Amino acid sequence: MLAPKQIAKEVLDELSIHGRKDASEFVIHRWKLKAKSLEKSDLIESQRLLAIIAMYENNFLAAENYFKNALTITNGENSLVLSSYGQALIMQGRGLEGIPILVKTFNLAPSKYNLEKVLAASTTLLYIEVIPEVTSIVKRLNVNTEMYLKIIDSYQKTINGLLSFLS
Repeated sequence: MLAPKQIAKEVLDELSIHGRKDASEFVIHRWKLKAKSLEKSDLIESQRLLAIIAMYENNFLAAENYFKNALTITNGENSLVLSSYGQALIMQGRGLEGIPILVKTFNLAPSKYNLEKVLAASTTLLYIEVIPEVTSIVKRLNVNTEMYLKIIDSYQKTINGLLSFLS
């Protein structure tokens, strides 16, 4: 039997292959079975995968319930679940709800990937208000400060340029 991380990776890889939502009901059912098979060994990952599958099916209510279950189990402290949930909200057109969740993700796991994820979402939504918050987090955590502040500055310039262009 595959390890939980391998099962999760397999499902996520297959989901990305079917990004245009051309998976058959049989394939989707197989994904759900694999996700549910993780319940005993990794309930949080099981719930996260089920949420992502529900998003694939455009079942936003089920996805939100799965994400909230996973976050309840972890007291809202799992950066992977938060990241997926924030992205799901943005995909639903609920960006102003998703961005604070991505900021929390960055605060919990201050990686370049998480920083760029929140900044890219902010740029897409022209939501410059997030810049002072992520800047504060970078300075407070003192992690890769010089590099992260350059990245933030770059995104801030992009957002300001777009706002200027639109006005």
